[in-house]
Amino acid sequence: MFGTAILTYPNDEVRRGFMDSLMKSYFGLKDRPNYYAKSLYQSIEKGDPDGFIEVIKSILSSIPYVEIKDFNYESEFRNVLYVIFTMLGLYVEVEKHMATGRIDMVVSTGKFVYVMEFKTSGTPEEALLQIDKNDYARPYVGGRRQIIKLGLVHDKN
Repeated sequence: MFGTAILTYPNDEVRRGFMDSLMKSYFGLKDRPNYYAKSLYQSIEKGDPDGFIEVIKSILSSIPYVEIKDFNYESEFRNVLYVIFTMLGLYVEVEKHMATGRIDMVVSTGKFVYVMEFKTSGTPEEALLQIDKNDYARPYVGGRRQIIKLGLVHDKN
């Protein structure tokens, strides 16, 4: 009636191939994009934040540097991670509003809930302190999934 159409993938193989191409193109990954995706996904599913962070560092280090006046680094950092997690098929919530503030990002799996606070200066400990001070993990306490809090700092310098 409104002249709209919904496009989807004919099968999972085509979807994976498209995501592989998209990740290669979007992040400039010439070498082993499936390796990055698989490693990141496995780290997230295992509840391995150290492994997760190492893969993210590898991906982010491949993005070309651009100097733009009044560039919002925290927002861009969050958006890049949103794209990565979404391409992996994970459930992602961005800027989740609560009575005590906004959680930068929540990534959920069957076993884990990652509550993330992003900073472009300071320390991961300061970001974790904000998660605790504002009780960002409260909505997920008492559930069947383990909560993992991550304070991530992407230094713009």
